[in-house]
Amino acid sequence: MPEAVQHFVSHRSYDEVRNIQKRILLDYEHDFTCPKISKVWNSIPIQISNNTYEGKRGKGFDVAVMWLADCGLIYIVNRVRQVKAPLKIHEDFNTFQLYLLDIGLLGCIAKLDEHTLSKQYICQQLMATEHVSIYCTDDTDFLIEKEDGIIPISAQKTL
Repeated sequence: MPEAVQHFVSHRSYDEVRNIQKRILLDYEHDFTCPKISKVWNSIPIQISNNTYEGKRGKGFDVAVMWLADCGLIYIVNRVRQVKAPLKIHEDFNTFQLYLLDIGLLGCIAKLDEHTLSKQYICQQLMATEHVSIYCTDDTDFLIEKEDGIIPISAQKTL
């Protein structure tokens, strides 16, 4: 069980959990070996909420993105050029959406709206499902492909 969750179960203190999350984030920041990693990391809450992140592969950011992904700190959701089975062959590796590994850490980084947190939550749940590849489009937060078709999933914005 993650440290913050275990502490909450034992002590029921949101403030103490937030302090644990802040420490975890600070530890991550100390592990970042170059400024581009920090720049990508710090851009994630903004680009999730705006849904506007364009991949910066080939501009020196590809190594930073892959470093964060290889460390298990982020998820990469590639866009597809066409919503047609099989999605894999329509994948655009240069355009993608990044998500953090944990919704609690995302909430600790920035005060975000419900829609942004919902997108993060959906991504985490999909990534926890074995053998599911997820994609996105400009109009749909997530796409998954099953034997019986393509399933679009969007976090609804509240009014």
